[in-house]
Formats: sequence, structure tokens, C-alpha cells
Amino acid sequence: MSSFPENPIIAFLYWLLDTPGIGAIVVAILLIGLFWGYARVLRWISNGANTNESVYTYPTEALHQQEK
Repeated sequence: MSSFPENPIIAFLYWLLDTPGIGAIVVAILLIGLFWGYARVLRWISNGANTNESVYTYPTEALHQQEK
């Protein structure tokens, strides 16, 4: 019995990544996507820190004491 899964999708992905040229392209695309997503999250946090609005994501003690 082989330790390799018999799922055809996993076998195809293994074959694709095992090919040196295509595997390198796939890994490069994944890494670029990972770094792009990380940069977008940091930009989103930075933009949120620079807003002039008082927006609360959850009720705080100060909000409970305010009049409606």
C-alpha cells in the first residue's frame, strides 16, 4: 500500500508542483499573493488608525454613559 493519497486532484497538484518550471511559477504566484495580501492588511490597519471618525466596533464603557 502506498502512502501517497489516491485522490486524483491531489495527484494532479503533486504532478503540477513536481514539474520544476510550472511548480516554481505556482509557488511564485502564491508568494506574491501572500505578500500582496499582507501589504493590503497593513494598509487597511494604517488607514483605520488615521481616520478622524470615532467609530467603535463594540460598546465601550464611554458609550454606555452617553445620552442617546
